[in-house]
Amino acid sequence: MRLKIAIMQPYSFPYLGYFNLINSCDKFVFLDDANFINKGWINRNYILLNEQPHRFTIPLIKSSQNSLIRDIRIDISSNFFNKFKKTLHYSYSKAPNFQSTMQIIYSSISEENKFISELAINSIKSICSYIGIRKEFHNSSSLSKKFSQCFGENRLIEITRLLGGKEYINLPGGKEIYSKEVFKKNGINLNFINPLLPKYNQFNNTGDFISNLSIIDILMNVNHNEIERLIKVYEKV
Repeated sequence: MRLKIAIMQPYSFPYLGYFNLINSCDKFVFLDDANFINKGWINRNYILLNEQPHRFTIPLIKSSQNSLIRDIRIDISSNFFNKFKKTLHYSYSKAPNFQSTMQIIYSSISEENKFISELAINSIKSICSYIGIRKEFHNSSSLSKKFSQCFGENRLIEITRLLGGKEYINLPGGKEIYSKEVFKKNGINLNFINPLLPKYNQFNNTGDFISNLSIIDILMNVNHNEIERLIKVYEKV
């Protein structure tokens, strides 16, 4: 069997496509020692509020693109989490899976998580456990230091090799920056998956379906069997 590896920065409560990627591989690596990206998805996403996309942003202390993701602290003095819980209650309290989803969220945003990488990784692992995705997870910062100064696709290749991977899986955005030829020269097949993001019932939306929201929206609305189907709805490209 050809071992498949996927690597991605840790996002907080990411969209469905992130879980499509996890489902497509054998081992998944959180790239937590890459530089933080301002206005990226590490500490923010969208939920549905008043039938419109509503962005939530977890406040950070001195976030900078010169800092590593794993080193950036959450600003727990902002009272964001209490406000966020109230917003979720207002929007989703009548959703079919409100109680079980809120338990996941409560455990993920515990004050024990001082760093945004901890919160993001915990949110993803908790959701994977809840929806039945069983994978081997790693943090890039905990792997060999021999390639700590490697960048771009060279670093992905070295991580994949270290974990015994023969195939590297990425989302479509990587097609413009990663070369199949370079990976192949290093004994690794590079492939991409395209999440199809099918519609599902949004109980609190009477208008057109709104896609690309945080996985929170799916957890609130969709039962386990349907979620198991949704995480498998993608195509190789």
